[in-house]
Amino acid sequence: MKKILLCAIGTLLTIVSMAQERGNINAPAKADSTSQNILKQYKDQRNAAMISGHITSTGTLQDVLTNYLQIAAKNITTNENGLQLKLNWFALNSNPHKYDNTKFDSTSWQRNGELVGSIGADKDFSVKSFQIGANYNVLKRNDVARAKIDSLYVKPFYHESMILSEALGRILPIVQQRVEPQILSYLQSLYSSGNSVDTAKAKAAINNRVPGLIYDGRLNQQALNILLSQVDAEIKMKSPLSESVRKADSIFVRALISETIGAGLNEYFGSYGKSPLKFRALVTDDETISLGQFINARVAENPYLHDTLRVSTLLELNKKIFDDYNSVLHYIGRQPLATFGYLYTHGSGNILSSHVTSFNFVYGPGGINSKGYGQITASLSDTLSSNDRTGAIRNFKRNIIALKAGYNWSLLSDGTKSLVEFNALAELDRATGSSYIAGQDKSRFYFNSSLRGRLPSSPWLKLSLKWDPKGGNVFGLFDFTYNLD
Repeated sequence: MKKILLCAIGTLLTIVSMAQERGNINAPAKADSTSQNILKQYKDQRNAAMISGHITSTGTLQDVLTNYLQIAAKNITTNENGLQLKLNWFALNSNPHKYDNTKFDSTSWQRNGELVGSIGADKDFSVKSFQIGANYNVLKRNDVARAKIDSLYVKPFYHESMILSEALGRILPIVQQRVEPQILSYLQSLYSSGNSVDTAKAKAAINNRVPGLIYDGRLNQQALNILLSQVDAEIKMKSPLSESVRKADSIFVRALISETIGAGLNEYFGSYGKSPLKFRALVTDDETISLGQFINARVAENPYLHDTLRVSTLLELNKKIFDDYNSVLHYIGRQPLATFGYLYTHGSGNILSSHVTSFNFVYGPGGINSKGYGQITASLSDTLSSNDRTGAIRNFKRNIIALKAGYNWSLLSDGTKSLVEFNALAELDRATGSSYIAGQDKSRFYFNSSLRGRLPSSPWLKLSLKWDPKGGNVFGLFDFTYNLD
């Protein structure tokens, strides 16, 4: 949430820096250029929200399609354990700027695919098999999520930023007129002394004239260094103080005002009104009250903010954005997946070699304001085995079609992600044609369940049980999964 607040304050600094770049510190930034810069910041935040939303997805969803990288120890307690690696295609993108807006948007197809590889071993950890395959999601979940973020997050923050820029434009000349002459007066006395500028002493002297004026803000420190360097150069050249010094003085004061107001607004947002709106320097109490009233009035006058979002103050607007942002994260994590995949297993000894084609579907029902993490799950797979486990018959090409359907419940969450999940599903296996073994049922029905818990950071521990109601057999499997997001 802190990034969201800082994003709004960053727009204030954007306007100042744009004016500096134009070399005309008294001219306001053009609205169209300002809008473009603001929108770029919000697209950055939109992409960050999409990434965060995928991270909050359930363990079941990441089993179907990993976000970036997944390492899993499978069937740890059995004689056929294995180590599996799943790599999202986006992880193979070596471009250092792959998270930038344009490239992030254009590589959504990469984030829909993954590569799968694993090795299998027996209880003595002798390698008995290896697997290789791929999965691809055919649903454009990113496009749906992007539209929701734009409507619930980017749009209201854009309107707010324009209001904040108006507020800065309102207070800027008032404070500038009061502070700028004091700084210029000191610079003139510094020039008259004829001594080279000592930056540390100069900062202390300026703070004495306007207490609390200078602090470690990146922009105001940069502007102050430029200002003092300009004065020092003119002292050494023994030339009169030029217009460039006055301009540098104005840039410095504007930077101070921007960062001071930004810090005050950010603290106000972060406290959700528990701390009053106040500024550490430059702005008087009466000016603070007037500025707060102006901002709230502009919010109430804005048709979109007041009529659509039903907010009347800056505080209400930020609370609304915060709530909607968390809703967006949940919504992204619930987006449906429909993957098609292929997996080849090369086995030896009693491990079957096989070809598996599969379809997996996961969907978290509910609208944008739904707080749950529950998911409908379904899968259909076709396994063509080429080896007999007993070793007595080779290449008998057994074909098994498996249909599974169920539901995944999130039993515990921390408000941003699922922590404990229980999955229950029914499974029907059927041997097709003449591919079943004599004396065995052609179809088998199972009840499957799993319980998984998220450890600190990202790892999951998963216990799976499979019950054959006809045979009365229960099979237990234990997995450890680590997701690198």
